[in-house]
Amino acid sequence: MAYTLTDFEVNGFTWTEADESRPAVDLKEVPAELSERGKRVLAGNAKLRGVWDENADGFPSDSERAYSVAYHAGHAGLTIEDAAWLLSELYRRPGKKTLHRSKLQKTLRAWAKGREVAERDEQHMPAEPEREPGPESEAPGQETRHREPSREKQEAKPFEVLSIGAFMERTFTGATRLVPAIGLTERGAGLLVGPAGDGKSLLAKNLAIAWAGHPVPLTSVLPAARPLRILNVEVEDEPGIEQERYGKLLGSSPKPHGLLVFTRQEPIQFGGPKGRPNERALERLRATLRTHAPLDLVIFDPLVYLHESEENSVSEMARWLRPLREACRQEGVAILIVHHAGWAPDGEDVRGRGSTAIRAWSDLELSLRARTHEGRTVYRVNLVKSNFAPRWKQAITLELDEASLLFHPVDEAGTLCPPDALVAWLEEDHNGIWEKPRADLYAAIQQRFGCSERTAKEAVAKAKRAGKLKD
Repeated sequence: MAYTLTDFEVNGFTWTEADESRPAVDLKEVPAELSERGKRVLAGNAKLRGVWDENADGFPSDSERAYSVAYHAGHAGLTIEDAAWLLSELYRRPGKKTLHRSKLQKTLRAWAKGREVAERDEQHMPAEPEREPGPESEAPGQETRHREPSREKQEAKPFEVLSIGAFMERTFTGATRLVPAIGLTERGAGLLVGPAGDGKSLLAKNLAIAWAGHPVPLTSVLPAARPLRILNVEVEDEPGIEQERYGKLLGSSPKPHGLLVFTRQEPIQFGGPKGRPNERALERLRATLRTHAPLDLVIFDPLVYLHESEENSVSEMARWLRPLREACRQEGVAILIVHHAGWAPDGEDVRGRGSTAIRAWSDLELSLRARTHEGRTVYRVNLVKSNFAPRWKQAITLELDEASLLFHPVDEAGTLCPPDALVAWLEEDHNGIWEKPRADLYAAIQQRFGCSERTAKEAVAKAKRAGKLKD
């Protein structure tokens, strides 16, 4: 759905949007009052009314409440003029800040998303199931089990099929890349895997903060297409520990409005024994996503806390993972799950442990592995699966600042195996000459410096370019 923004007036200020490529809406001015239909919808829609009149709790700031007002206004079918009136009146209340241009644009984007979700729901809403005749409708003495349903009840609604021309002209959603480098799409699904203790939870926090628009080092190597609204659901450690970690990560800088955090005051499980989906928990998840809409991404950390199923069973894992993804997809939200990795040889990327159904469920898989050599630890992140982005030619290497808990991109070859250290090792251990096959040299460098084969090759190439080694 595309919108353009023209001159409009809010709270007595008139602005003009010059960049028509930005998501916005066609709005001339805020009306003096709600339309008659807007008044009826506001009176009858308890969710919209509760958020707008501030009776509904759970909003840490006016910005969060404004997002929700705009989203629910769009979802309820209100015009953009009515939605703008609601927002204008919300910010006119005592103690509220002025509704600035940048905040208005973000809020209008939330209204547009609410409209999109409502339209999608209307197009794909399943038909009401036909009610089979019950015993009370039978004639006395007639057995219902032998009664054949009528021909009318046997007829099924066909699936929607379009010609290729009509298909290409239809407006669909879901192709937007939220994080292009890894292929995370709107309503997509991904995994972040790593061995226990290798820092995958910290990496997930770093990514969430970066993608929410907060300036951190990871933004330079894994940027989001735009600032995302993210719900981070961490269910392993106590909330006091998580608060302490976020305090280090964010410091004294302004907190990103687009990042929401689960308080962990109650357990969350979506899969029961034998993979049985927990319908009550899934419905509460949908309610949470709707309450804080619009959201782009929800992160769950870790997978093992979300279920009671057998991770090595294809049928059990698929039985609850599919409904979990569908619950998020129906609310227009992508999902990323942090998962423990299985065993892998040194130097190779790890993959998520358990059934192949877990990997098949996801569109992408990020692999994290830590390497420590002579007291120095580097973290290697690689894209080991992606349906909607090119595979990386080279992994990203990171170092962790223990004080701030922020990951910083570094050059692995220059960090683990700098040219001077490589030359010094060759001189001390091999008299400056390597006479065995080149493959053996790379293997020896890997063992000596604790690096990957690719890093060993790059270290040799760097030393040659610097004139420190000769073939």
